[in-house]
Amino acid sequence: FCVWWPSVALWSVRQLSDWMRHEVWASLSLKSLLPPSAAHMTALELNAVLSWSVHEVPLTDASLEPLLLVGVLELDSTRATMQLRDQTHALDCLCVTTDQSGARTTHINTAWQ
Repeated sequence: FCVWWPSVALWSVRQLSDWMRHEVWASLSLKSLLPPSAAHMTALELNAVLSWSVHEVPLTDASLEPLLLVGVLELDSTRATMQLRDQTHALDCLCVTTDQSGARTTHINTAWQ
């Protein structure tokens, strides 16, 4: 009798944060986040567009083995924030939903929305 344990890479939240920071800055093209009319926009308009831009980096590029991340998802209802944390670091999180077309939207349901 032999028990086989799947091979996984165990990452801390700090490792995930460091990897994301490196990969995003290495692969990010600010021009790709801007609309074609960006050349005619003011700095204020550009900042508004960039503040809600999305850049995705697939975790499949992070390791040959499946990743296992152990942490606590903490919701602070007084500040309406959510963080993934462990003893090494904390990451701010944003919940999104994906519709059938693949479009993603934030999943925030508040009285002010």
